[in-house]
Amino acid sequence: MSVVDGTEGGEMMVLYKAVGEGLCGDDIGTHVTLSVVFCAVWCSQDLKCNGFSYKGESPATTTTSSSSSGSCYLHENITPPDNTTDYVCYQPPTLDSRMC
Repeated sequence: MSVVDGTEGGEMMVLYKAVGEGLCGDDIGTHVTLSVVFCAVWCSQDLKCNGFSYKGESPATTTTSSSSSGSCYLHENITPPDNTTDYVCYQPPTLDSRMC
């Protein structure tokens, strides 16, 4: 799964890509959020954030009327995902693969 944002030159741009299951770095900020999209926004607005781990419903299953929430952990120092159950690690894709 990828988290995309707006367009660049008429094409969607991938901001973060799921790279594996588990937590994947140090904890520079923690948020309770309704979706992985909000987690991606927090990370993209923090200059120290190089990726994040998210536990919760995917955007495809989250609705505006949903009362469930997820956990978002922002990371500065990225490590390989540690296989922690229910968490997904997201990192920016390489520059050549950002365009959809």
